[in-house]
Amino acid sequence: MEEPTISREGQSRTLLFKDNMLRAPILFLAILFYPLQSFIIPTLLPTWLVQPGTIIVWLLLGVLSGYDIRRNRARTTASQHTMHPSIGIVYGLVFLSLYYTLGMYIGGLGRNPLGYAPILVALNTLWALSIGFGAEMFRSLLLRSTRRKMLVIATTSIVYTASMIPLMSMPGLELSHEAVRVVGMKFPVFLVFLLAGILNYALNPLVAIAFLSTVQLAGTVFPVLPNTNWIEASFTAVISVTIVYMLASRSAPNPGDRLARSDYTKLFMGFIIVTLVWLGNGMLGYQAVVITSGSMRPGIDVGDLAIVKTRDYSYSKGTVILFKLNGGYVLHRIHDISNVNGSTVIHTKGDNNDDIDPWTVSPGMIVGDMVFKVPKIGWLTIWVKQVVNG
Repeated sequence: MEEPTISREGQSRTLLFKDNMLRAPILFLAILFYPLQSFIIPTLLPTWLVQPGTIIVWLLLGVLSGYDIRRNRARTTASQHTMHPSIGIVYGLVFLSLYYTLGMYIGGLGRNPLGYAPILVALNTLWALSIGFGAEMFRSLLLRSTRRKMLVIATTSIVYTASMIPLMSMPGLELSHEAVRVVGMKFPVFLVFLLAGILNYALNPLVAIAFLSTVQLAGTVFPVLPNTNWIEASFTAVISVTIVYMLASRSAPNPGDRLARSDYTKLFMGFIIVTLVWLGNGMLGYQAVVITSGSMRPGIDVGDLAIVKTRDYSYSKGTVILFKLNGGYVLHRIHDISNVNGSTVIHTKGDNNDDIDPWTVSPGMIVGDMVFKVPKIGWLTIWVKQVVNG
């Protein structure tokens, strides 16, 4: 008896049907992902089961996605580099070193609000690892299934970040400024997810998992975190992510790989340019000022770049402040503060000057106080101005 045969077209349709049968629960879980994380689990489960419930969701998403990728590996057209996952840990440690160093310099360190009982540490560790595994395995599945890589990376980064925002922390519409702060505090998280997605696409998902898990673990295991507001944290994250991206683009196996030649280079250069513009205009809570005179020598010299924190509070004697004067800016130290007819009058003096300044400064003239300086980097600006002015 002649056995029935299945045409090549029929085989492809059968494989497609099987793929759809497997991917249906994955996509169904993905669609329900945000509602599960933000509404269903916190509502249906008691408080002590909410975190284990979210861990299960992340792990299930990762396991299903990984199984589907493995089944279809022979037919995939992906040509990712086989870099060892440990490089992702290195990228994560570099990011954390930069983020903590800059954050500590700007705002110092504060206590991590998470609990540190052994069971809590274990749960937080499992939670961080499940996020890294689930997020990047599912993202890898999507990247293998579509040509719109940038759209996938951006969209998944937004959804993942949104799942990190507890709904009970979101204030009402009457507190919109507080809502901006809450969402803004998650902007560094978005940048981390964005970089992880780029590593996933350009290198491989294991590198992305290692990177994301390392960064997530720091936020749950470290007893201290940078004590910064959302603007400072965003600025710190932009710098840290950009440097790690530049490191990754230089250490990839092939000089001409997708990471180095893709449009992501333009994306991150845009981040740097925007950050520098904001910094120059004080929009990030800081203002950069190039020193053009020697009145503050020897501590602050010509060509130094002074970073001034723009804030409004009671200044004390000895503080180095930046203030507006005759359409320009002056960076001098407070010599003394007096009260004249109910108004605060501030006298300043340059460290290299013999006499106090001939003017007085009112609190409204003060931009902020200097928090640190970058030696000699401002000479480029001075040189450009000299060339432009002839």
